[in-house]
Amino acid sequence: MNIQQLELARDRVKSFLLPSLASISDEITNNWTTDTSKSKNVKLAALARSSLRLTEEMTPDVDKVIRTVCERIQIDRNLVDVYVFPSAEFNGFCYVNDLPITVGISSSIIKNLKGNELAFVLGHEIGHALFKETANFNSNQECLEDQIFSRAVEISVDRIGLLAAGECESAFRAILKTLSGLDEELLRFDFTSFMNEARDVLDNEVTEQQLYSSHPPLVQRFKALVSFSSSDVFLSRIDKESIGSVSIDQVNKVITAGLTNQVDARANELIKKGLADFAIWVVSLLVISKKQVSLSAIENQCGIKIDKHDVEKAIRLIESYSNDQKANLLQEKIQAQLILSSKMAPRATMKLIKNFETLMPELKFTNLDLISTLLSHSLV
Repeated sequence: MNIQQLELARDRVKSFLLPSLASISDEITNNWTTDTSKSKNVKLAALARSSLRLTEEMTPDVDKVIRTVCERIQIDRNLVDVYVFPSAEFNGFCYVNDLPITVGISSSIIKNLKGNELAFVLGHEIGHALFKETANFNSNQECLEDQIFSRAVEISVDRIGLLAAGECESAFRAILKTLSGLDEELLRFDFTSFMNEARDVLDNEVTEQQLYSSHPPLVQRFKALVSFSSSDVFLSRIDKESIGSVSIDQVNKVITAGLTNQVDARANELIKKGLADFAIWVVSLLVISKKQVSLSAIENQCGIKIDKHDVEKAIRLIESYSNDQKANLLQEKIQAQLILSSKMAPRATMKLIKNFETLMPELKFTNLDLISTLLSHSLV
């Protein structure tokens, strides 16, 4: 397999990636999969045992769709293996660490999606491999940071799916079919009524399920596809006139704002609160350790808002304990908030820790064994 061919395909869709993903991809390296060739081979062996590799000889009609997808994306067909596995669920995935790119598609998708609908799903899955900035990222379902990132990834790979499908309606139908599990006989596609209903749902309070979903709300996915379909980048790729097109920069700005102002806004609120709750106890440690503390300097350095009254309340609680108990209480509080904050936003939490250490390098407060020692010495 020629890695240069894959890199050329990646270069051709580089402008499809949301800029926010490219700018933060280096920060999430620790959360990327570390699949080795050996572990991938184990997965492929398991896939081969329970699935059928789609070829021109075995499944000529489906293979024709695969070839069409590869032509539209401009990737060599030999770089892509597609397997179908028996399942009543509408599901697909992509192994991307080595060539060939391996796509798995459930039999329900093959049966119920036609032509360009199937092309959209195949293009979407291949898209996960084409964006090397995000290709090996595995989201932690309990991490809000990861879900924010994943939603932006899904918007980006939808664009590859749209390129593979060629037009929006097939993409919409593919998404609705895979999410609902309904086939042609039961699903009547009415885009206008669906969007009106979806907007009403989006205006409701954000649910926990939405916060921890790796995919954006449907209305956002559809609006993002419509916006991208009129972009200069997309129209030039499908050889259509770009008269009246919108610049990709403007499209990205609108789509990013849509993501940021809806589900992601609530997620970011919770992350900021978690960081502030952690910072309250660190600041309390600094105060009780008789360190010079400027709340405004800490806020400016760390990029968070810390409520002065919350700090004062925490200090009053600590001061109500004996010296030995103060150390234990602070250790417990810092450890508990550190765990909660790291669970929601590990990268933002680590950045906050580094900022604190920049301000107070002598305070090794992240080493929980030293917290009680540091505090005990200051209380003597």
